[in-house]
Amino acid sequence: LNARIFALDLFADSDTREMASAKTFTNWSQVPAIAKGIHASHVMLTGGAESHPQIVAAMSEEFGLLGAAAEQIGRTKRIDQLVDFCQRNEISFPPTIFNDGSQELDAARRLAPENWLIKYEKTVGGNGVQRFDCFGESRSTNLLVDQGTYLQRHLEGNLISATCLANHSDCRLIGLTEQLVGQTQFNAPEFAYCGSIGPLTIEPKIREELKRIGAAVAREFEMRGIFGLDAIVKNDRVSLLEINPRFPASAEIFDSHFAINQPSVVQLHVSACMNGELPPQTRFDESAFQIPKAGKAFLFSPFADDFRLDSHLLEQLAGFRIADIPTSESVVTHGAPILTLLAEAKNEQEVMNRLRSDSKTIYGLIESRLYSKPEN
Repeated sequence: LNARIFALDLFADSDTREMASAKTFTNWSQVPAIAKGIHASHVMLTGGAESHPQIVAAMSEEFGLLGAAAEQIGRTKRIDQLVDFCQRNEISFPPTIFNDGSQELDAARRLAPENWLIKYEKTVGGNGVQRFDCFGESRSTNLLVDQGTYLQRHLEGNLISATCLANHSDCRLIGLTEQLVGQTQFNAPEFAYCGSIGPLTIEPKIREELKRIGAAVAREFEMRGIFGLDAIVKNDRVSLLEINPRFPASAEIFDSHFAINQPSVVQLHVSACMNGELPPQTRFDESAFQIPKAGKAFLFSPFADDFRLDSHLLEQLAGFRIADIPTSESVVTHGAPILTLLAEAKNEQEVMNRLRSDSKTIYGLIESRLYSKPEN
């Protein structure tokens, strides 16, 4: 992509700074003011922006928006609108109970008392999702008074993400990835997104249903460019969980599987947003994706003590494929993301095995650095 890139990011990691002029922010309300000091023509949304449609609206007054309009982004995060959309389009969606008082507790107790989650409309990446105790007087019961919370049935199955490309009315399914959520080996919170593996080879029936859902989403919410769908699959039944109305974290998985002379995922996004251009669906058929498979995992800190990734630690990590590397000044606290680990292998299981093995080694190196006794 022949463009100069500016990045507004919560972390502005060292590898981000190598590729773009980066500025950090601590609160989304700061973003419009910071952005006004940047000489740019367009803005592209990534993770978290969908929870702040008012910020997106403010940004779109200053820059051309590479993505869906702020109003449509807000609609995708309204649980009542999402349920209505699924019903009208005959799309499976988990049983959902809105936050309207004690009736929802009674309904949850009748349907499946042990299997409900509390979610927030503005949640991103599973953050804040927790199990709900229908009968207890726990903190989770009190959360129901919060604005924007709802109960949703916890479904079992395989978590799948679909990466789609749209121009308002038409849509292409680029590919599918397995979602890694709450993986204990990466010390992720129970329902937190912590990585992806793909491209997945999956039964044609499931692929076609996700293609149908993507097309319906593109029409209903006027999607532009790359967007994502999170779904759960069990016994050939596809249930939509969430729409990610912006460039999803799993999209980069597909770049390494495109031919060198083909546009990258970002280039496809820009072309669709600015010119309405979509390649034919055959470009993204499963036969177009070759081995190896690729994967990424977010490693979270299990350590009680804060630490920095200093030059000595980075030297030890030189043999691993890593990204989202904190600057030497950044302090990693307990539970915070450390970095992203990357891997490739001939199939999905080998990718996962490599991510697990490498993460164990990396955690060991950090622990050794933190707690080993200095030599006399």
